[in-house]
Amino acid sequence: YNYMAKTISSVADCVYTVTPDNSRALSSEEYSKVYESLGVPSKSFKNVKSAVECAIFEAKRNGKALFCLGSLYMYNEVVTAIKKIEKWLIFSKNNNFCKNP
Repeated sequence: YNYMAKTISSVADCVYTVTPDNSRALSSEEYSKVYESLGVPSKSFKNVKSAVECAIFEAKRNGKALFCLGSLYMYNEVVTAIKKIEKWLIFSKNNNFCKNP
């Protein structure tokens, strides 16, 4: 994971981490620290929905592209989170939902 973090940190402005549902998984807090040590701001989250909401909001606010990387096992959770907040993002002027739970 260190090599992957180093590679990603060369192009990322910010990283949002989530702990996968796997007993052997690296915690989101520890993975976030790896990015911080590489000079990339990072936020850890307890669930995919919160991470996706925050990442989309910040990408939209900053005019940046957003890439979701990770296990294919998390893909469905990411897509579901995007669909749930899609309409809200279009119509809402609320900028206060980007908080680490």
